[in-house]
Amino acid sequence: SQEQKARQSASSLLIVVVVAQMVAVLQTVGVVARISVDWPEPMAGLQRIVRAVTFDMDELVRFSCVAPLSPIANYTMKLTIIPVVSLFLTILHCLASCYYKDFHRRHFALISAVGVVVMAFYVSISGLILSPFQCLSHPNGVWTLMQYQTVVCWDSGDHVVMLVISCLATSIPVGFLATVFHLLRVFPTRMARGDVHFLSTFAFLFVRVKPRWRWFVFFGLCRNLFIALVPSIPDSFWQTFILETTFLFYFGVVVRILPWKLDVANALDIGSTAAILFVIVISAAFLPSDDRDRLPQAALVLVLTMFSLFPLILGVTLGRRFWYQHRKRFRWFLCHQKAASGAFARVLKLSLAPEASGSGTSVFLDSDDLSDLAKLFGYVRDDVQTLLVLASREVFHSSWCLAEVTTASLY
Repeated sequence: SQEQKARQSASSLLIVVVVAQMVAVLQTVGVVARISVDWPEPMAGLQRIVRAVTFDMDELVRFSCVAPLSPIANYTMKLTIIPVVSLFLTILHCLASCYYKDFHRRHFALISAVGVVVMAFYVSISGLILSPFQCLSHPNGVWTLMQYQTVVCWDSGDHVVMLVISCLATSIPVGFLATVFHLLRVFPTRMARGDVHFLSTFAFLFVRVKPRWRWFVFFGLCRNLFIALVPSIPDSFWQTFILETTFLFYFGVVVRILPWKLDVANALDIGSTAAILFVIVISAAFLPSDDRDRLPQAALVLVLTMFSLFPLILGVTLGRRFWYQHRKRFRWFLCHQKAASGAFARVLKLSLAPEASGSGTSVFLDSDDLSDLAKLFGYVRDDVQTLLVLASREVFHSSWCLAEVTTASLY
């Protein structure tokens, strides 16, 4: 039945969202475990366990155990994991398409599968690519790579080569981020055209979040990329401070907008972020003594920043609300089925026009005010104060009218 299908769909979405968030949390914990903190036992042992189970590519993949490799070869082999996984998914897709003989109908599934993998392991992929920038200080003053401690940072040919390879490989996470930005930007236009193929192909971006907060996906990816960059900072104090500030800001955004479609996902995100924040705060007590001396100043800066941001955020929120309320051009939007109530809509517009013009607005009627069909739902979302539905029998059979009502209820 339709009810059973709806329940199965909701259950599948819940499983996907929970698994995706748990994978992201584990990768984030792996980054936190890389902070240069002198954890005492048993925390030091727990840190090693965490790094072993947090999808850390450098910990999971060790080609040197199979054959002796130079650091450059070892790093390059690890980078090949990304195209190898993509190639494996492509081969599976081609085999399935040949079996079902519908490659052209199924090619969107390949794009979706690759997108899901990159989204899920974005922190690990970015961390792997940026590992040549992650250096570790030794008591003798020498800096070596954290993952390849035979390579001296900034003073050896191997390190220069690895930096060049890393800079080239950053096109993967940066390119993916740019692609997501473009897809989110064109999303309203594609939906206005009724492009179901676009929605099916890139559902991994939109299915988990509320439509009005679709840009949260881009915000989350930027946060993950920034987190992957933190171990490259050669100062444990600033690593801790920047991570704490980043997660505190992210925590505030999630609590404020509750972007996920499922309440369970919002609760899980808030709870996991709070737990990570707690671990980062505790880690400050185990920083090297020179770094601990700077904690009072850092705490003062953080408190002052929070207090200075509060009136700014409040002002921006109130200003946006005032602006949105007063910038809408149309007092009413006449949602109607033309054949059934087109004449009545014309008469109704003539009747309402004087009252609307008195407030500096007008009445939207598609035959008068719509020059580009792709902008229809944009008008409903951004430029209309009240949607009036002329409830003839035919209006409930019109996909355009139902889409207008849906858009108005969402925004």
